[in-house]
Amino acid sequence: MGAQGPQGPAGATGPQGPQGPQGVAGPAGADGEAAGFGTPTATATELPAGSTPTVSVSASGPNTATVFAFDFGIPAGATGPQGPQGIQGETGATGAQGPAGEAAGVGTPVATVTELPAGAEPTVTVTTSGPSTETVFNFTFGVPDPITTDSMYVRDGAQTVEANSIIPLMQGATIAGSSLALEDNAITLPVGTYLISFGATGTNPTGTSLSVQLYANGAAVDGEIVTDTAGAATPGNVSKTLLYSATAQTSISIYNQTAQAVDLSSAYLTAVRIA
Repeated sequence: MGAQGPQGPAGATGPQGPQGPQGVAGPAGADGEAAGFGTPTATATELPAGSTPTVSVSASGPNTATVFAFDFGIPAGATGPQGPQGIQGETGATGAQGPAGEAAGVGTPVATVTELPAGAEPTVTVTTSGPSTETVFNFTFGVPDPITTDSMYVRDGAQTVEANSIIPLMQGATIAGSSLALEDNAITLPVGTYLISFGATGTNPTGTSLSVQLYANGAAVDGEIVTDTAGAATPGNVSKTLLYSATAQTSISIYNQTAQAVDLSSAYLTAVRIA
């Protein structure tokens, strides 16, 4: 037998053998920490009207106390229609008193008489001119013929008149031959129909109004009263013209019918007989 020859080269790898049996299971691992959640947070950011709404979520903290943070982007709503008017608020505090205005006054009145045809309807017009501190009253009477002589105008200037008291008057003007007379601050009227005008201007230092009433024979004539707002620095101005029928001799006068004393800058009473 001869000597062993050298080792030949390695052959090609053979096919993989079948999978071996499953190994024995290893020991169980230790329990992990329990998962948990913290208190979530949420914020909202206003976006311009018409924008697309957005939302983002982020997490922080350990697995045992995970905190979710929500961030919402919310578009502003469109402007709604105007609501109804609210109820009136409480009255505001009274403002400071303004400076005193100029005192009202009355200049010398002017009265003219125009003769109308017999049987015509009597007329009267009253106009004013001049500043409020010296207002001039212009009376124009249209008197039917033949009665043109029975008329009287009486007045007085600055004075204080107590409440519910007669207003003192002095004779101002009368037509020559008139049968009317001034006595005890009243005009005496013979029987007839008259056009009566009366008025006054003044302030009320302790009240809020000025009232003047026509009286006949010492009694108030029903409905013949005029009233205006007046204060300590705010003068009132009242006047009235009416037809009056004297069925017997009558004394007419004017009274301060205000509940307080008033400071008058002027007052007047006029009577013109028309029938």
